[in-house]
Amino acid sequence: MALQMTTTLLCLLCLLRFSTLTDALHVDVAIVGGGPGGLAAALALKRSSPVGTTIRVFEKDSFEPKGGSILISKSGWQALRDINPVLCATLEPRIRSTGSPVARVAVEGFDASVPVMSRPARGLIKVVNGAYTVLLGITKAANFLFRRNWLPPRFRLMHLWHDVRGCLADAVREECGDGAICTGHTLVGLTEKEERGGEGFELEFEVAAEGAAAEVLTVSCGAVLGCEGVGSTVRRLAAKEPKANEVFVDEGRSVWRGIAPGVDARNKATFYKGGASTKMSNNRGASGATTSSAVVAPAGKDKGASWAIISPAVEGRSSGSEDARRRAAAALKAACGSSPVPELLSEAVGASTMVVEHRIMVRDFSEGAPPYAAATAGLSFLGDAQHPVRPTGEGVALAWADAAALGSCCAEAVAASRVSLPPGAAPALFSVEDLAGILSAYEAKRLPEVQEVSERVRADAEAFYSVQGKMPT
Repeated sequence: MALQMTTTLLCLLCLLRFSTLTDALHVDVAIVGGGPGGLAAALALKRSSPVGTTIRVFEKDSFEPKGGSILISKSGWQALRDINPVLCATLEPRIRSTGSPVARVAVEGFDASVPVMSRPARGLIKVVNGAYTVLLGITKAANFLFRRNWLPPRFRLMHLWHDVRGCLADAVREECGDGAICTGHTLVGLTEKEERGGEGFELEFEVAAEGAAAEVLTVSCGAVLGCEGVGSTVRRLAAKEPKANEVFVDEGRSVWRGIAPGVDARNKATFYKGGASTKMSNNRGASGATTSSAVVAPAGKDKGASWAIISPAVEGRSSGSEDARRRAAAALKAACGSSPVPELLSEAVGASTMVVEHRIMVRDFSEGAPPYAAATAGLSFLGDAQHPVRPTGEGVALAWADAAALGSCCAEAVAASRVSLPPGAAPALFSVEDLAGILSAYEAKRLPEVQEVSERVRADAEAFYSVQGKMPT
């Protein structure tokens, strides 16, 4: 009797385990990359897809704190509303509550020999700074008097990338279910099922297991969306020809970023520029002078200060956080020359818990550049994995606009399918061909705006990096 009960219990446990794995192994859309772009794509697809569509986000980390601070532009907030206006009514205030207002702006040179701004421009900045300071003071006074928590002036808010991602992850779990985000999954293989006589894709993930060796999980899906940044593993694994995944151009600039929790930026963003200029070429082939630049700004609500340093490219790459800090300090010293390093910038670099280094990469839109659309039907990219831009506050905005466009194309496909349905009938789930068509329509829809924004950001960045540049907007 005991043996029979034990056998029955084991069978039930195996059945439960098999059922769970079956649900996790077969999905309609696999989103690789759980950053703000990938999570926004999940929300957009959930809203616009037929009921029953399975969407999973696979992220290699465990959502531990990382990343620098970001500025969400006006177009970014609008894109978030376009993804899901009803959800955004609660999601936007959640994200905004994590931000720290930038009430004042200053632009300085690394040394006194650099004429950063004209006298009228400096006067205009003082007027704008004064207006922001007054508005911030009124908001704080109103919060105290009326026991409310009204947000400070919304013109400019700095957020930690990690905080924004956390708010979006909570929203995905609420909308798509707790199992919609799979953490600790590192993509190691991608195969088109067509090569094996099937449809869709087969993905292989190494799944981290605490205290044990990683296991390999195979996921079958109808479509794949790569949202894992410039070094997209999806793009590398999907490349059918040598160098087919080399669609980005190295801008010839090194960037260091960090968060200094103990440094108070006092609601002020300070931009630095100058240093010895070098020659570089942009993605159109035109060459020009570039100088070093840096910024110290609020990192997010009660999160200290964030900073970034941009310099002409430094050979090699850092081996870790401390090496990145050393290389950043060296680049900063070179930018300042014989002048002392600005005290606030020096303090922020020294107090950072982690420093990261990377190169500025941009999408190549020049003649003869690789096509914007992916070579594989049913597979596409979003955010920096599709179109990285220079650091001027447009990266997240473009990723969210991508997600909104993807949701729009998905909704249009559903609307088209309803035409042939009886009144009140629910649309059928997307086929593999349907998903491929939606991704193709999404790429065509995004190309004109992405190219226009990339060109505008390029012009703004080049103007700021040049000696006679302007304050970034």
